[in-house]
Amino acid sequence: MCKQANDSFSCGALNDIIHWIIENFPSCIDDSFSADKTSNCAMLQADKEDFSRLWIYSHHIYNRNKRRMIIDTARQLELTGFSAPGKPGVICVEGNKSNVDKFWQQIRSLQWQHMTVRHREDFASSADVDSLRHFLSFEEKCFVNEHSGSGHGSHLDRGQLLQFLQQNGCKDVFWFYFGIDGKQDSSAEK
Repeated sequence: MCKQANDSFSCGALNDIIHWIIENFPSCIDDSFSADKTSNCAMLQADKEDFSRLWIYSHHIYNRNKRRMIIDTARQLELTGFSAPGKPGVICVEGNKSNVDKFWQQIRSLQWQHMTVRHREDFASSADVDSLRHFLSFEEKCFVNEHSGSGHGSHLDRGQLLQFLQQNGCKDVFWFYFGIDGKQDSSAEK
């Protein structure tokens, strides 16, 4: 079947690869990995179970189609968190590490003026992933400053965002978004 000497080398290498796959494939799909196995397949499967949280910052999020895609993509990938449209726009997604990465790839592929991951938290796989979550579902939260003085009228109210982050046990991330500690002014709370 291979007509030239170079092709016979290629066919031989291909046969070796196929033979290796046939021998090793069953261990890759076997769900009963023991703790002492350190095969590449076991490490890849463990990576899929790792928990991750991304804190994403955007110059702004106004477009209805993009806002809908953010929500739909997060829900399809079974992620929890929130999206806060406005200027700036902020997004938090948490869940299975591979799904979080897929979310980031899909969302950043849209045309944005500026969008970046401000902070990432990765956790080794745990028996109780739900204990790592800050949010129960994924939803859009509107923290609008009505008195922004802008014609657009949808600047993000950082005080409301800070309050929401505090309620969900993640106040410290405010610094990653804005470069300042999240300290509420006592007059703002009245």
